[in-house]
Amino acid sequence: MQTKLLNYRIIVSPDIETGSGKRGYTAFCPTLGVVDDLEQS
Repeated sequence: MQTKLLNYRIIVSPDIETGSGKRGYTAFCPTLGVVDDLEQS
């Protein structure tokens, strides 16, 4: 199996969850059009 290294820019920014007001982060990859968020515990 051959390994391939891919390099994508990921933009991580602090965010506040709508409704609960909890702090967290949002990560966005413009090349892939993917967004995800993480709630800080």
